[in-house]
Amino acid sequence: MKNLERRIIARTFVAEETTYANGEVANNRLKSERLEDDPELFEEVLCGLARLALTFEPDTITYVPNGARMFAEPVAEQLGLPVAHMIKEPDGPTAVGKMCIAPRSRRIILAANRLVIVEDVSRTFSQTNRVLGMEGVAEVAVGEVSILHRGSPEAHQGIVIPVKSLATRYLPPQMSNPQLEFYNSWAAEIGT
Repeated sequence: MKNLERRIIARTFVAEETTYANGEVANNRLKSERLEDDPELFEEVLCGLARLALTFEPDTITYVPNGARMFAEPVAEQLGLPVAHMIKEPDGPTAVGKMCIAPRSRRIILAANRLVIVEDVSRTFSQTNRVLGMEGVAEVAVGEVSILHRGSPEAHQGIVIPVKSLATRYLPPQMSNPQLEFYNSWAAEIGT
């Protein structure tokens, strides 16, 4: 699993000024869409997410919009399950916008008994909690699967459903020198 974690982070880590979906300013991010640049890794991630999702015995898949959609749809297809689509509209300079269930997906949520939420990168679970706050979702949500959880262990205290991630590595939102700090900590871990 550590090898998969390293490959995911190496492919997605970017040192840049950014604003996270919860409105927090940071100087690094993980761009999950970059996984598509490595088809073998992308397929490994999709299969891993599907395996994690199966542990919750889902009958429906949804996702935290908008980044996780590109992972949720193929996972649902692999499992032969319907997808309840979510919509997030940007609001100004940050990604903290209006979030809602897509109109045609309301009936899918109402028919669900065991809903699994797919997230690309989780940190504080603020966006997951927004999905859980939508009508009918919390009542049927049985878990969340994510590619990477980059938050501190305390972040799990803010989520009311079980979460399983392909990889877990704490990466703070502010680093003094993101590229150097990231690679130095990685080198120390593997003993180089």
